[in-house]
Amino acid sequence: MPFSLQNPNKPETWELEGGDPVNFVKLVWEKGGREVFNVDGSVNDRLIRFYNNAGLYSILWNLLDLNLYKQARAFFGDELEGEKPLYWGNEKFAWSYGTFFNASVLGAELYFNNYLRTGTRFYNVYFKYGFPFKNYGIGILMPDLITTKRFNVLGQVDFWSQDHYGNGLALGTTAQFKVANRVNILTQLGYKSKGYLVGRTTEKGVFGYVGLNYNFDK
Repeated sequence: MPFSLQNPNKPETWELEGGDPVNFVKLVWEKGGREVFNVDGSVNDRLIRFYNNAGLYSILWNLLDLNLYKQARAFFGDELEGEKPLYWGNEKFAWSYGTFFNASVLGAELYFNNYLRTGTRFYNVYFKYGFPFKNYGIGILMPDLITTKRFNVLGQVDFWSQDHYGNGLALGTTAQFKVANRVNILTQLGYKSKGYLVGRTTEKGVFGYVGLNYNFDK
């Protein structure tokens, strides 16, 4: 989430709305029926605190991600091809982590991703905390649920407890079919209850898509 140099203490910052993060913060703030300005025309102190905290947490949370420093090495010219991801453990069980910051309709979201490897199997288990609205979540991604030479199935389940939406869940599966040397057919099908989930509508219902994937690297 990029943060430009804007002063949240100035009323004109919220009147002119010079793009994100002001637009995002103001939208979330007003969604809860909160006032942007005090009676005397000054900016609500709680809004200023939320704005500053969202910016601070986005920076600190990203700095805790070890993958950020690998990406920085690649950006400055270091060759990363052939390097293995950083895991702690052994061939039977290993663990690594990553962080992710997201701006949602319920406010800021902090994700803590746990990457687990058990033998040849990989799993991603994430925990989510959001503010200023209550927004707790957990999800499990299983990328190699079923694997053959021409067929691969990924499974995912998400649970959450959120203001405005209550408790909810989502179940989804993504399948990849190899139809030629470089061409794959991708299909996705799932269901979610009402609530916020990255990349999905907040309404409940069935979701899915069908697409083609072409691999230029082979």
